[in-house]
Amino acid sequence: MSATEIGKFRIADISGRTVLRYADDESSDLSTMDPSNPDALDDDYTRVMLHPLVFFEAPKDIVIIGLGGGQQAKFLRRYFPALNVTAVEIDSTVVEVARTHFGLPDNDERLHVIVRDAAEYVRDDDKHCDFIVSDAFGDGNQMVDALHTASFYKDCHRKLRAGGVMTVNILRPRADWVSTFVSTLSEIFIYWQFHVVSPEQGVIVLWKDLPEFPLESTYARAADLDAITNLNFTGFVDSFRQKRDGA
Repeated sequence: MSATEIGKFRIADISGRTVLRYADDESSDLSTMDPSNPDALDDDYTRVMLHPLVFFEAPKDIVIIGLGGGQQAKFLRRYFPALNVTAVEIDSTVVEVARTHFGLPDNDERLHVIVRDAAEYVRDDDKHCDFIVSDAFGDGNQMVDALHTASFYKDCHRKLRAGGVMTVNILRPRADWVSTFVSTLSEIFIYWQFHVVSPEQGVIVLWKDLPEFPLESTYARAADLDAITNLNFTGFVDSFRQKRDGA
């Protein structure tokens, strides 16, 4: 296994994959990339976090909180060419790694990488967006408290346009998570669903407005996206409908 260390991060070639980890933590992968298909999403949870895009006819703007290796940003640039991507990352070293080892392009008219505290960004920025992806973790790959407060989610709710959606990566939640975090979200967002990715990880999908989607056109859009991305958008719509209908 070959590896390079930059600051507190290690970039390693493991079984043909480029893997980003903390230098002192070999147990958690922050990002993975297949060099033969660098714009693909290797990790299951990253796919689920983007699945709600199927519910938009023509999404315009997405905000990604937590850049990692930039895999989601690259995927969106390739498969959603009309989408403006803003990625907010607090650590400039992460941005450096994403560009030098994961092929993230420089900023242009469709990609804006901002080095800033995400809680401050969503509080202060007055631009609206269709979709927010929250996937930021601190040292030890632990959930960042400042990104799981009522004020943070209220700011995200305000930032979303009507019909907007937010997804949140939940990894190894604390024991009090269900009684505190979920109840907080329920007071802010009108509807939410939890999608299990693994025994220790899931993705919460939060809707600003009551989700009412024409299933025929949504399934047609999912089939079109699956043909291009092989990301199983159709399976996500199935799961959404079953949860919504209580099946």
